[in-house]
Amino acid sequence: MHGLRLPCQEKRVQSGQKFNRPTKDSFRKVGLEDLALCLISLRITDAHAHLNEFTLTGFSAGLRHVDGLSVITNSVDVDSSLRNIEISRSCNMVIPFVGIHPEIFARPENSNMSSEQLDSLTEHIADLIKDAKGIGEIGLDPKYGQMENQEYVLDRILLLAESSVIPITFHCRETTLEILDVLSSYNLRQNIMFHWFAGSEMELGKIHDRGMFTSFGPSILFSKRMAGLVGSSNRGLVLVETDSPTTFQSIINGPSSPFLVYSVAFKMAFILKITFNDMCDLLEANVGKYLATQD
Repeated sequence: MHGLRLPCQEKRVQSGQKFNRPTKDSFRKVGLEDLALCLISLRITDAHAHLNEFTLTGFSAGLRHVDGLSVITNSVDVDSSLRNIEISRSCNMVIPFVGIHPEIFARPENSNMSSEQLDSLTEHIADLIKDAKGIGEIGLDPKYGQMENQEYVLDRILLLAESSVIPITFHCRETTLEILDVLSSYNLRQNIMFHWFAGSEMELGKIHDRGMFTSFGPSILFSKRMAGLVGSSNRGLVLVETDSPTTFQSIINGPSSPFLVYSVAFKMAFILKITFNDMCDLLEANVGKYLATQD
């Protein structure tokens, strides 16, 4: 059994219907009776999701009724940052991060942004940091173009981060080494995570050698290379995520939700050859270290 899927939870919450706490009977229907009591009592954190997305409205409304599951919800622009802070105020299991994702530079309306407009974006984020638990997601990505503007915004946000102690989440597709190089120019005290890490073992080693975290998502359920990276990781610096509501057609139908984090953690336990209980305990210890502010 390589993954643990909870369809009884996925369907009910994503449809926006009233969510009831899962019971032993609900697990029995999908052949998971032996794990039912264990899952309900274990604590786990989805280290990277986007609860601001409309497709997760039902999930967000029901999360307050779920014991043990916490979600770090990341932002991509000012509007999503505001929304994530709003969601967190109605549920203490939601941990809001604010930031500017490089994807904004692929939007047609942002094709010719002036430095004044870019400064306005980062000033809005500066105003929101006081209400956030972290900064993210931020980073660099050649897929979205306008690399000069991406670098400008990243510089401004990292300058803001120098006067903060809350953790940072990086988007690092094809830019891990560039981001590591950039970070050496700033006086950052907080913990740092490279989310959905998919680079090389060499890059993984460089991240972990600097005491920085990497998170792994549902791709470890179907990718041997990604599973291999988990096996090569410093287990004291790994986290699990779903990046929901990202769709994974080979795993579930439709948008994912943070409930998928149980499957990711179960597969990670399989890779590291430890029990699911011990895996959850390790992940919660790691996320506690990551979220700790560095005074």
